[in-house]
Amino acid sequence: MANKVNNRYFGQTGTTTPTIPVRVYTAAAAVVEGYIVNQVGARRFKCVDDTTVNDESLVVGAQYVIATVGDTDWAACGASSTATNRVFTATAAGAGTGTAYRVYTAQLVAGTNQDPTAANTATLVGILNGTPVTLKKLNFRTAVDFNNNRYKWTLSDDSTQTLLVLTAI
Repeated sequence: MANKVNNRYFGQTGTTTPTIPVRVYTAAAAVVEGYIVNQVGARRFKCVDDTTVNDESLVVGAQYVIATVGDTDWAACGASSTATNRVFTATAAGAGTGTAYRVYTAQLVAGTNQDPTAANTATLVGILNGTPVTLKKLNFRTAVDFNNNRYKWTLSDDSTQTLLVLTAI
């Protein structure tokens, strides 16, 4: 995909670098605020919530991102490295003190003022002149809503939240 979003916008929310927040439907049939760790396509992202699981709770075949390394042998769990924020597919449960976030590959769906309601879905909301707009696609410099309106986007962070601010094209 040629127009991928810059990776600097992906990662845990609440850090010093503004990141793109997303609302994702999880395997536990819950809707949570989370963040994007990787872009699969203009409408599909790998997302996580802010809830960690212990390395002993890893499910073989599921994807995770390392939250804390601890004394866990992450290579034995399927990770190619022991660095935090590394996405991997679990091949075994761990036996240490490390933690991870579960990764969900989700497609963006319509949903301003409502949560995603199906597995593998997420909502991404931008703000246009104070009004929320649910986005269908997100690329390097542009976004598209479900009415096919196009926008340029930037991130605004006021230390309590990060907003995706839209400007109509």
